[in-house]
Amino acid sequence: MIKHIRVYLILLSLFLFFLLFIAGRLGLIAHEFIGHGIPCYFFGGEIEEFRLFLFGGGWINYSIQEVIHSKGLFPAIIVQISGVLSEIAIGSALIFLIRFLKVLLVRAIIISLILILFVHASYYFTISMYYGTGDGSPLYFFLNEPIRLLFVALMSMLTVSIAYVLSLKYSPFIRTWVILEKKKDYIIVFCLSALTAGLFHGTLTIGEQYFSRDKHYASLKTPENVVQKEIALANQLDEYRKTFNKDPSPEYINKIEEELDKIYYQFPIEIPLGLAIAAGLVMGFICSTKKSNLPNDSIQFQDNIVLGVLSACFIAAIICVNLFLS
Repeated sequence: MIKHIRVYLILLSLFLFFLLFIAGRLGLIAHEFIGHGIPCYFFGGEIEEFRLFLFGGGWINYSIQEVIHSKGLFPAIIVQISGVLSEIAIGSALIFLIRFLKVLLVRAIIISLILILFVHASYYFTISMYYGTGDGSPLYFFLNEPIRLLFVALMSMLTVSIAYVLSLKYSPFIRTWVILEKKKDYIIVFCLSALTAGLFHGTLTIGEQYFSRDKHYASLKTPENVVQKEIALANQLDEYRKTFNKDPSPEYINKIEEELDKIYYQFPIEIPLGLAIAAGLVMGFICSTKKSNLPNDSIQFQDNIVLGVLSACFIAAIICVNLFLS
């Protein structure tokens, strides 16, 4: 049995990694091009440039200034928040569609895509609303801080609840991917495999961001508090130069930076929220007692080959799109 579990750990880790990659890239395309791109064109805007990362996120730069002048801010807000709205809409459609799908790999990809679309949409909207970046930035600027923080707290609870409910719903189908006798073995195999796949994918994502050093993406991810802190620092340093007619010393700059860090500090909610989401997924898997109406269809080595080839095709397609269409 131990040998059997070890084989499943290897097969399932690869299987989950490929699913995470494929579903993540499909979700990225849906978010950027369907969510932001189509509304942009609908309101008369233009897509100027974009970039899709292989393992992380991406960005799309669009111009709707003329639309804002003629139609006001409403179109800009719709384009801004439509990324997460498209994920929710597509995920809802896939929930209806999946009941008609019986092929293991197709169902596996769709289930992964549903999880990523819903959890990412809620998580990303919560984070961006908290930091004033991305799709949730309109609420950051339109809501006063107490109401915004209350909304962030409610969205955080909703995000964890979504992770739990979806895990609870689809765990019976996911458990058919392996054949084990005890529920304890299922929990060990799936948790270790998911952790391995997630850490590997996360490492590749961080590495890609580090080596690509995309300045535009970095600016999009910069929290509004950091932007305001940098403005405040620049203003104080300019005031010092005007007053004393010389550049401030490094010690003075460090002192001002420390004071501003205290003023503009924001608790990094993405860490506890990410852990809470992971806990919700695990608890949903553990608490799921419903039996699947599908026969056990254990994953095989050739399934990973198919997903690996499909992943390679996605990588090639993303590289070509970035080189020739961006």
